[in-house]
Amino acid sequence: MDPKYASIDPTHLPPVGLADLRHEMRHAFGPYPWHVVLVIGWSLAFAVADLLFLALVYPFLNAVIDVRLDLPIDLAVLNDAMEIFNAADTKTKFQFIAAMMLVAVVLRSFVEYQSRFVTARLYHRLETDYRSDFMALVLGLDYAFVSRYKNGQVFALLSNFTVHASRIANSLLQSIAPLLLLLVYTLAILAISVPLTLLALGTTAASAYVVHRFSHRIRTLAEREAGLFLALNQMGYEFISGLRMIKSFGRERAIHERYHEAIVQSQDVARRKTVIQAGMKVIAANIASLTLAVIILAATFLLAVDGAKWVAAILLYVAVMGRVAAPMQQLNSIRGDLAADLPPFRCLIGFRKLARPFLRPDEGNAVDGIGGDIRFTDVTFRYAAHMEPVLDHLNLDIPYGRTTALVGASGSGKSTIANLLAGVYRPTAGRIVIDGQDLAGYRMSSWQEVVGVVSQDIFLLNDSVMRNIRFARPDATDEQCIAAAKAANAHDFIMALEDGYDTEIGDRGLRLSGGQAQRLALARVFVKDTQLLILDEATSALDAESEQLIHEAIERASMGRTVLVIAHRLATVRRADRIHVLEKGAIVETGTHEELLARRGQYFNYIQLQSLGA
Repeated sequence: MDPKYASIDPTHLPPVGLADLRHEMRHAFGPYPWHVVLVIGWSLAFAVADLLFLALVYPFLNAVIDVRLDLPIDLAVLNDAMEIFNAADTKTKFQFIAAMMLVAVVLRSFVEYQSRFVTARLYHRLETDYRSDFMALVLGLDYAFVSRYKNGQVFALLSNFTVHASRIANSLLQSIAPLLLLLVYTLAILAISVPLTLLALGTTAASAYVVHRFSHRIRTLAEREAGLFLALNQMGYEFISGLRMIKSFGRERAIHERYHEAIVQSQDVARRKTVIQAGMKVIAANIASLTLAVIILAATFLLAVDGAKWVAAILLYVAVMGRVAAPMQQLNSIRGDLAADLPPFRCLIGFRKLARPFLRPDEGNAVDGIGGDIRFTDVTFRYAAHMEPVLDHLNLDIPYGRTTALVGASGSGKSTIANLLAGVYRPTAGRIVIDGQDLAGYRMSSWQEVVGVVSQDIFLLNDSVMRNIRFARPDATDEQCIAAAKAANAHDFIMALEDGYDTEIGDRGLRLSGGQAQRLALARVFVKDTQLLILDEATSALDAESEQLIHEAIERASMGRTVLVIAHRLATVRRADRIHVLEKGAIVETGTHEELLARRGQYFNYIQLQSLGA
């Protein structure tokens, strides 16, 4: 891996403990206290309704075996009702029980629907929150921190791992109903027989231990799967991004083989995890059946009733235990899901813990405009504490209303200076002073309203030409966007497109040539009409005609503005008011084009090399 990049693999992130998980859940459910209350309330109502429905089994069984029905509590009204019930013939008893069952089914169905509805509604809100909050986190982070990680890995956290986070929350929500069912039914079977219930709880504890052992293995495999998924996602992201290069070199087969091998490795871990999950569920289901068999056998010795009533009591107990088996299996299944979802969730929390110190709060003074020079004072910048500085105690003046150029070899720090000035990066040390105030004291959203940036790496939306221009200034009129396009020498080629300004330009502007995309990016900056213009390799890799058109547009745009120009091609900077030559993050020469040529130093050497190259 490139030493610039860190990994989002679980083993490379800060440890996540139980306290972190509890804090995360409190944060997730915190905005929805009444929703949680509703989930618990309706789940409890469902558990009670389900028990009431099952309770009708007892009078039904007594009616079948023609045994008098007695109540466990002594209430005059209920006792009178029971006398009427016991005096009725079998057919009437069945009619009454069937009517009560019908009412109970309707009641249970209603509360079950409400329980599922409020749970699903809360789950979808949590999923929305996780995705939105993570995107807000990434957008609010210092770009120097985000750039440590590969785009595909960060995108995997957003697109996939946030889903695992919401699944964790959903699993907790889904566990409420079966837990309450178990509680209600445990109280019910305790009322029937304490010894049998203790035996059932012992068997349940044994099954829980078995499930725990399986869950540990599932969690280990899930951690491995999370790391492989991130690597696979990054690989796919890179291959899709570099599809043009892959095809131009004819490397489709080799790339497919690499991707296939990565898929096989990932799927092998996923398959083993799935097999263990399936085995855990089968064992859990069989343990429940085994428990029923043990209970029936034990009931012949432990149930304290005799004769015909024993039949009704044991059948009711078995019926209740049968109802207990379902929520137990559901909880075991949820536990398996939690074991599988927990490693990606820990990954997400670990990344957020690591990122939290790098959040950039949008606070400070508003920027009314630029009225003076810009100064870099003793500025040092490095991507991470363990890495060598890209800029080391740099001092640089950018005069107001003039064009300043930076030249130098790749990696000399030119684009880093542009990113620092645009507010994308923050200095590791030193200050950037604007009109006598440290740039760190400005509100970044306000500062970036007066800055326009055009770089070699153009980002265009998969949208119309007009909406791409308006991206920099959402309130711009069509006339203002067209005027900006004309200033950028883009109007003519736009009108030649099939739908003019309404033409969809494809992903990252793939339907445009390099020169067209660059001029569209210039138009986007021109419509913003900023006081500070940063041109970072804005004319690189263009044909002569496109370069000339862009030069003309830049010269028009530079009038009355403070401009910072970065270029490899020295023809681009020769008209600058001041040129700085950088080497390894430090300025080694400064002057005009003519002054630097006369010194016959590093700038002169660049001119000679480019002349030879031409």
